Amino acid sequence: MRILNIKNKKADSVSILILVLLSLGLVGITLLVFNSDMAKVSAEVKGSGYLNDVYLREGKIDFYINNIMEKSILKVQNRENPVPEFSDYFKEELLKYKQNGTFVIEEFSQVEEQIKNENIGFNSEKKEITLNLNFKIDRNFENQLMISHSYGRKYIKKI
Repeated sequence: MRILNIKNKKADSVSILILVLLSLGLVGITLLVFNSDMAKVSAEVKGSGYLNDVYLREGKIDFYINNIMEKSILKVQNRENPVPEFSDYFKEELLKYKQNGTFVIEEFSQVEEQIKNENIGFNSEKKEITLNLNFKIDRNFENQLMISHSYGRKYIKKI
């Protein structure tokens, strides 16, 4: 018995044509969706000015914290264990930035909670006081873009 091997060449060319057309359609649809999504993203974020504002705020916070530390350290020089007194003087200096019950720099309310002896270290060999603080800066721009920036900083000052 002989098995006949008959192929229909017309059927092969039709299936290949359908495969090519469907592939081109899928690529075209993907490019359209990708292009429309990119237009939305570029329309929402217009520049780096928003991030610059957050980083300027971070620099301002660091400047004032360093200033408060220097003033507090002047009051605890020549002490064997300056940590408890340093925390009291730091809180005292920090409260000078409070007006009408709120801080001039709103992130200082986060600092007030973190001034504890476990966040303050003293190295008697190097004569250094360290202060570990964590900050979260939330900025809302034109009710369209919300930036939340969290960071930790270790402040080190010589006595």
